[in-house]
Amino acid sequence: MNLSGVNVGQIQGAANTAQPVSMQEGQVLHGTIKKLYPNQQAEINIGGQKMMAKLETPMQAGNTHFFQVTATTPDLTLKMVSGPVDEKASLMDQTKQMIDTMKLPQTKEMQQIVSQLVKNNIPFNKEQLIAAEQLLKGANGTERPQALDALQKMIELKLPMTSTSLQAVMEGSLKGGFTNLLGNLEQSIRLDAQLAPQLKEAILQQLAQLKSPLSEQTGNIALGKLLGSNTPEAGQILQQAGVGAKAETTDIVKQLFQQFKTEPNEAIRQLLQQPMTKENLQNLSQAIQQHPTLTKDQQQAIQQAITRMQLAPSASNQAQVIQEVTTQLASAKESIPQLMSQLKNATAETQPAIIQKLATAVAENPTLTMQQKQEVIAQLGQVQKNGAENVFKALVTAFSTQVGLQPTEEATSQLSQLLGVSKDQLSSLMQNLTRTLQQQSTPFAQQMLQDVENLQMTQLSGHAVQASMKKTLSELGLSLEANILQSNPEQAQLSSTLKSLMHALVHENVTNSTRNLAEQVIGRMNGQQLLSMDQGQQQQIVMQIPLQFFGKRIDATLQWSGSKNKDGKIDSNFARIMFYLHLENLHETVIDMQVQSRVVTLNIYTENQQSQGIIDPLKEVLKARLAEQDYRLSGVFLKKFDEPKPTVKQQSKIIGKSEDGGVDFRI
Repeated sequence: MNLSGVNVGQIQGAANTAQPVSMQEGQVLHGTIKKLYPNQQAEINIGGQKMMAKLETPMQAGNTHFFQVTATTPDLTLKMVSGPVDEKASLMDQTKQMIDTMKLPQTKEMQQIVSQLVKNNIPFNKEQLIAAEQLLKGANGTERPQALDALQKMIELKLPMTSTSLQAVMEGSLKGGFTNLLGNLEQSIRLDAQLAPQLKEAILQQLAQLKSPLSEQTGNIALGKLLGSNTPEAGQILQQAGVGAKAETTDIVKQLFQQFKTEPNEAIRQLLQQPMTKENLQNLSQAIQQHPTLTKDQQQAIQQAITRMQLAPSASNQAQVIQEVTTQLASAKESIPQLMSQLKNATAETQPAIIQKLATAVAENPTLTMQQKQEVIAQLGQVQKNGAENVFKALVTAFSTQVGLQPTEEATSQLSQLLGVSKDQLSSLMQNLTRTLQQQSTPFAQQMLQDVENLQMTQLSGHAVQASMKKTLSELGLSLEANILQSNPEQAQLSSTLKSLMHALVHENVTNSTRNLAEQVIGRMNGQQLLSMDQGQQQQIVMQIPLQFFGKRIDATLQWSGSKNKDGKIDSNFARIMFYLHLENLHETVIDMQVQSRVVTLNIYTENQQSQGIIDPLKEVLKARLAEQDYRLSGVFLKKFDEPKPTVKQQSKIIGKSEDGGVDFRI
């Protein structure tokens, strides 16, 4: 089934009706005169939208003409380029009339292009038509329908009429096959003996990461399970992955506990005792920003004092920095890792108070489950008998499991502190642990990996999927060019994105098949950028994400288009969301979500009618989650692709708009 064909076209029809006609001088468009007013002003219906325009010559109300835009300011001014068009005339006759009027070449390609634009009420100019004709001539027979649609989109979005743009829009318009394309690229690169080894390794590593978007979450869950198994083989796997030092002993818990030292307050106090040079002030500012429990307001108060000292060094400003840091640290809440560090170094006299504070902090922590809290608190009760090492192990196991299943900023921060690494280092470490497990052929490692995946399949949260999708988009490098122009912390990682590596690849000495596949990947990503636009009140974003979960391939196409209210924000009360999915078992699936005054209706189009059994148990969950965001679920309906669907005119009534304008999401 082809989702880009008539069936899906009928479903998505309403999304196009909300787009206003954008006028430019020289454009030719099809319109009907509805009413005449003095001074040659007229109300004209163009593309289903009413607008006021000034006519250069008197005309008759009710007639339909092809007009050319001669001015857009101060008034929209139109001149007639054809006599009255018989709306009952065939599309072929209207096309011929337009070609004759504009004195265009009488070719098959020109007829196809003009017919396409007239049928869809797309404004155009003569230069665009001539360029489009040449581009269409260059397309082979099997690509003609796709090329024709792409040329229409290029004219509609006013994109450069070049072969590069055409190829990019054609690639970007595809709703499936991205995962297959990446698979073919990987196979070609592995077989390409001409490719430089260093670049080959970098590309294969990036493709491997794209195939395992949950590798970081998998590593976190595996860490907890491996620590819990407490076997020599588990210790060896963790050592190979870089968790703990490589030593004769494989007791990783003991290693991690011995090197564990988390007391950010002490490090900050030491900085305060040093001369407040420019370098030391920068180090102090960085330490404050990385402090695990200082609030943003507290960090801002300290940063203001540091800034004053940087701008005007003086004894009084130095004293203010010391006072502000001391005050804010004293009022800052102690983190669980900080309390764990205190427990590790506690004396017999101070231990009971620290145990109580740590137990309270664990009980109040929102990221841990009740079972995990009970386990940690139980170990706290055995500290005098067994020592603090088991408490540390229980905490690392609990937080690593939560980061794997319910990744939050707080849980990630706690785990990174317990392991003594930064968040970026933690991410790399967990991905490496997953790769290490996957490379092991022992029954223990394979069973461990299977247990982790089983747990993920039953308990995987939306947070984890969201994190993996965000990671995939980052690794693809869809916004490479925009990020290059910006100064941001991730700029140093741009060279390792797939898009950046593909640009490097096409300039290398490689086989033609490898270069062609790389150019297709670049075209697929460039096409998404070209099809995404921001035109003031109107916005459109096109995005395709190749995903793989538990060995299942998913091509998810996200298309979003909408308008803003007078305050410049998206009106979320009225929405249309489309999810185009290519699933391994359910195959082509379209989820059509309509929002009317915050009432949500879902229509799911699929050929697999057995999906009803999966959908019904999830309705109450969906209803509850929508209610949390102040939306109300009206219903979820399963439909076949060949069921009658509303026409464009009917669908435009379904969506509706507020006075400030609605919004269309198409994902």
